[in-house]
Amino acid sequence: HRIGGYDRKITCLAGHPEEECLAVGDSSGRVAVYKNLFHNRAVHGVYHWHTLPVTEIAFSKSGGHMYTGGSECVLVKWTLANPHQKSFLPRLPAPIKHLTIAPENIYVAVSTLDNGIVVVNPQRKLTSVIQNFTWGVTASGKDLFPAGLTLDPRSGSLVLNSRTGHVQFFDTHRK
Repeated sequence: HRIGGYDRKITCLAGHPEEECLAVGDSSGRVAVYKNLFHNRAVHGVYHWHTLPVTEIAFSKSGGHMYTGGSECVLVKWTLANPHQKSFLPRLPAPIKHLTIAPENIYVAVSTLDNGIVVVNPQRKLTSVIQNFTWGVTASGKDLFPAGLTLDPRSGSLVLNSRTGHVQFFDTHRK
């Protein structure tokens, strides 16, 4: 059945691990959580912090929390029982592309648009960053390496652009 008049563009979906519950992210930065989907009247709550489209939603394995991310480069942890109770991990290196939760809620892995993975513990502290080869995150996304590739004669490394304001040296003999 229909679960509400939705006039915003849907950007992502996530199913709850334990309940008849669906989270729907949209282009306005909202997440609508629909409960009791298979009953006559679905109940929904709205979780809204993002100013840009929500790109990813993940429920904790226990189902008590929900994580969301988008182009603000901030991981948001929501308490499902209270839409006003949320916490943040700001200043991630790039917009969030994917989220996944480890068994028993030990870690959250955040995949970012610059080809990196950030691993976070339940207290939202960075545990590790996996980042080898990065590229800039541009609005068009067409040209990942606008400066091209250059060989550094001194080190023998490839030199190319990276995130805004950075260059990277890639040693083809060691990697």
